[in-house]
Amino acid sequence: MLWRVFHRHASTATASRPTNFTFPQRINRSPTALLESLNACVQADGGSPGYIYVDDPFLIPTSAHEKRQLALSKSSGKKAAQWIMNRYSYAFFHDVAAPSIPSYFPNYTFDEKEFIEPDETTLYKLMNWNKIIKAHEIYKKCLEQNTAVSDPCKYALFDLLCIYNSDNPMEILPPEEDWYRRELNESNQSGLAQRTWKENGLAEQMFEELKLSATPEQKTRLYNSFACGLFKYHHAEKAMLVIDEMKQNSIQLDLTTYNYLLYSASLIRETYEIRWKFTIEYLNEMKQNLIKPNLRTFNAILHTLRRCSLFERGPTLALSVLNEMRQNGIEPSLGTWAHVIMIFYPNDHIGYETQILPQIMDELEKQYELNGKNFEWRDIDDREFFFNAMFKASVNCRDIELAKRIHRFQMNGSNSRFIPDGFREQMYYTN
Repeated sequence: MLWRVFHRHASTATASRPTNFTFPQRINRSPTALLESLNACVQADGGSPGYIYVDDPFLIPTSAHEKRQLALSKSSGKKAAQWIMNRYSYAFFHDVAAPSIPSYFPNYTFDEKEFIEPDETTLYKLMNWNKIIKAHEIYKKCLEQNTAVSDPCKYALFDLLCIYNSDNPMEILPPEEDWYRRELNESNQSGLAQRTWKENGLAEQMFEELKLSATPEQKTRLYNSFACGLFKYHHAEKAMLVIDEMKQNSIQLDLTTYNYLLYSASLIRETYEIRWKFTIEYLNEMKQNLIKPNLRTFNAILHTLRRCSLFERGPTLALSVLNEMRQNGIEPSLGTWAHVIMIFYPNDHIGYETQILPQIMDELEKQYELNGKNFEWRDIDDREFFFNAMFKASVNCRDIELAKRIHRFQMNGSNSRFIPDGFREQMYYTN
């Protein structure tokens, strides 16, 4: 009897079983997608210390001085271990990681004896190892010995000289040390940009040399790279002379140069009205040259308005810039809102009755949900938002609930990474 019942049900299941099966399409995920999903399930505890400070429960630092001391001590230990690896490199040859992790091995020791013969291959190796000064020396030897160097190699070297101001790039520090080293940048309490461009440096020498034999296309790259380097290191007067020379020779500015130019308007022009006219003039020039602005362009404009601290038209112009961004399909970043906050609250006594900060928080929370509860770092000025917002909420608005709202938003997801260094973190919590 049981056999008949089982046979009847089995035949029914076989008859109703589908004959075709469609495999679902594979979903492409990032290598850290699983870790991100697990992290999303755990809410951050705002009262707990950072992971770097979690060691012995009785030794968790409570003051800013103790945190700094512990973090730098850990960094010192890592650097000591790295020194031992580099000093006794023959003892660290066993590779237990799969795939291999280069950071677990001694660093490559640069030996100048390997580069006696100057050639283009040597130049590329030195540039990849960030030996920019040595690469320029080899380049000069190539010219003296009539060794052929291709134009792409020449202009790659020139670009690096402009980016790093005729010097080798700074050594990469451990993250703990870099976290506290950045506060040294706040030593200029006046807030004025300091000129650091090296006069008659290697970049200027190579610029004068290359422009004699450059083709029209090469001149466009040459002049734009040189102007960007001058603006980056705050030599605005000389940069404007280069731009005037570009106009005389019908050399078109590229988008990066326009962005640097708009960002430096406060260094080039004195009064607020003249700065704004200067900005409009170059925006119209971009339009005539069919150069489409990007996020950095609009943030540069807002930075210029922010430097016009008591400009009566500043708030109105800032709103018009935001409207123009939306018309161009560009979503404001955290840095955009940081500039808007400082335009509406230019000092501690103005903007008390302005409701722009709560409206900005409404917009950001909506944008955060639309982006899948994630904010990407899109502009260098994004690091200023939480510090500016918390400062103005506590000093100008004097709204405790608004300050708590900003802090809750800062604790969501990975938003805490937008506080980039120890100085801003300390000032954020001090407010």
